[in-house]
Amino acid sequence: MEIVDKYVSTYRASTWVSSPWLVLNKAVWPDHAQPGETVGFTLTLSNQGAITAQATLVDPLPAEIQLLTDTVQISQGSVDVLSDVDGTVISWQSGLIPTAQAQLTFQATISPTVTGGPARNRAVVREINGQRWAAYADFLLPTKVYFPWISR
Repeated sequence: MEIVDKYVSTYRASTWVSSPWLVLNKAVWPDHAQPGETVGFTLTLSNQGAITAQATLVDPLPAEIQLLTDTVQISQGSVDVLSDVDGTVISWQSGLIPTAQAQLTFQATISPTVTGGPARNRAVVREINGQRWAAYADFLLPTKVYFPWISR
């Protein structure tokens, strides 16, 4: 594009780089849970970019959160569940065309031995070209307060 005024002629060019733009949202329900209770997670991955994305999502669950494997559901793609002494890792692969979205849902039980306070679970998605996004789900475990017992 050429812009001309009385004294200067300027040339400008705009370049649009076509790439996927992934948005990852993660939610937990309920947001307050007791040790021993079951919580649910929903991860929604959408492509707001200009081209198809090939993405891998990794969601490591700590050993204190036991995945209920029969509750894992995906709207598209493939999912693998790997477990070891450190916990469970959910790995989800999916291709997303522009404007498409996909969901992963699962439930997990909180260990009865977990102490109270905030808990955070983090998922990371990587696009085949190396771009990386993260999403967090926070929930609150109640803390127990013990008062000293005084008797006479």
